[in-house]
Amino acid sequence: MVSSVPIQRSATVALSLQETLWPLLEATAANLANSTTSGFKRVFTETIEAKQYSRQGGEVSYVTLSTVNHDFTPGSIRQTGNAYDIAISGDGFFQVEGGKLTQNSHFSLSVDGRILAPTGEALLNDGGGEITIPADSKFVTISEDGTISNHNGVIGKIGVFTVQDKKTLKYGKDGYFIPQNQPDVATNVSIHQGFVMESNVNPIEETIRLIEIQRRYEQAEKLLKESYELATDVVNVSSRSAV
Repeated sequence: MVSSVPIQRSATVALSLQETLWPLLEATAANLANSTTSGFKRVFTETIEAKQYSRQGGEVSYVTLSTVNHDFTPGSIRQTGNAYDIAISGDGFFQVEGGKLTQNSHFSLSVDGRILAPTGEALLNDGGGEITIPADSKFVTISEDGTISNHNGVIGKIGVFTVQDKKTLKYGKDGYFIPQNQPDVATNVSIHQGFVMESNVNPIEETIRLIEIQRRYEQAEKLLKESYELATDVVNVSSRSAV
């Protein structure tokens, strides 16, 4: 994709590169910070080339930020043995109160019998309501289709939902994804009790990317310095010629 911007000196080209490196740095830092966060989805940025042609036939290319997206490739599933760790296999999200979506698999049981996400929101059932585990439950099992049972029988069913166009999901600072419309009920998914979905971030790749960002920033900084020195030389020569 190509867009048009006014032609500037080479310093502006370097500045445009530095401006796109900043959100890439933020994304990489977020990835490294959440490399062990259950269900976290890697953040990545996309850039586009912006060109402008002069009347003399010259061409200047800039780089500009296009979008910040998330990679929804599923993370690996790891066994924990905790009864309320529940991982999803397939294209699906859990939904917690507030309509927020997550693949974070760490849940816990509250004193009043609700299944809570790490940030305190209640896990919702397939009808959008809260799930309550009776206090007298001797054991609780969760089947692959999300059905929750105790020694007396079925208690409820965990809701698993999907969004066709995941680019429409808004990412909140609390780590949840917010759908623009009511998500669809997921099919061809399975739930695994006693497992968590890990982050899909590869820490080694992100560390290498961090080094590359630093190298590219230094290159842009060098270009800015050279551009400034050249402009200073031109001014000095022009001043002497005018005397």
